Amino acid sequence: MQLLVAHQVLIGAAIALATIFGLRSAVIFSRSGGGANLALAAVAAALAIGLVLYFRTVRAKWRATKQP
Repeated sequence: MQLLVAHQVLIGAAIALATIFGLRSAVIFSRSGGGANLALAAVAAALAIGLVLYFRTVRAKWRATKQP
């Protein structure tokens, strides 16, 4: 059970980092242009969304193990 808690913490950190990286790439794109920064922002947003969906799955499994 403790492994699922640690996994949730790491997934949460990954979501935060992907969001920050995506916002940073979007700001750089808005200031100087460049298709690479726009692509990085889009990939980071997609990754963050995927991680949120995965987090919800792990959270559901964790709740199922806590209930008798």
